[in-house]
Amino acid sequence: MALSPSPFATVSKQSVLGALEATGSHDPDVLERERSHLLSVARFAWMTGAALLVAGIVLCFTTVGVLAGVPLLTTASWLMYRGKRNVDAIKAGFAEFVGSSAL
Repeated sequence: MALSPSPFATVSKQSVLGALEATGSHDPDVLERERSHLLSVARFAWMTGAALLVAGIVLCFTTVGVLAGVPLLTTASWLMYRGKRNVDAIKAGFAEFVGSSAL
């Protein structure tokens, strides 16, 4: 179960559990590789938001650029928030999967 690398995608704990179960293994190395892949996908949204934030700040230095800078800043903050929520969901899902497989 591959997660979409789109910065607009929402990652839930259930989709993380499904992706980890799809590996078909409880080997810590395999699970860690899948977790790092999921985190790289989720961090894409945060990195995109950070790039838009920088662009929005630069645009806001000019009077005409404010018209484009403010929407960029709004979009950037939303993407960074979404990326952080996705990373938190992946960490929670991974912790739950590892905790349940240890029993």
